[in-house]
Amino acid sequence: MENSLEATIEFLKSIVVNPEGFLTPLIAGITVYIAYQQYRTNKLRVKFEAFDRRFIVYQAVKKFIVRFNGLDDELVVMFHQETFEAQFFYPSEINDYIKEIATHARDFCKYKREYRDYNQVKPEGYDHQNVVSKIQKEREWFAKQIPLINKKFQKYLDLTKP
Repeated sequence: MENSLEATIEFLKSIVVNPEGFLTPLIAGITVYIAYQQYRTNKLRVKFEAFDRRFIVYQAVKKFIVRFNGLDDELVVMFHQETFEAQFFYPSEINDYIKEIATHARDFCKYKREYRDYNQVKPEGYDHQNVVSKIQKEREWFAKQIPLINKKFQKYLDLTKP
């Protein structure tokens, strides 16, 4: 026991008498710790920046789907502009979903343009029931998307996962 006490005292004396021998590993350890903290900070910063961009696309998709009844060609073009960056921040699953939304939106707008009510002149070959049926089909598709949006985007917007 006395031997280990003497060794400890000798070690402490060497640090006090010759601190350079102890300072070098101490400074190296502190440097490694600081570098690790910077790495973690940068990793989190990148994650939050990606979240911000992903969330903007998510909001654009949600807003677009919720107001599908008022869709027109101008809103479809705006949707393309607002979701363009998705290809850089989301995997193909979400990009394909955005393309599917755009396709349904274009079809919906096309059918709305074709629609004629009883006061309007109907073009030759116009099938009112067919056009109304197609419009209704697109409305139903959009209505089904409202509860699905969060499920589709959730795993890409969840910040609780590392």
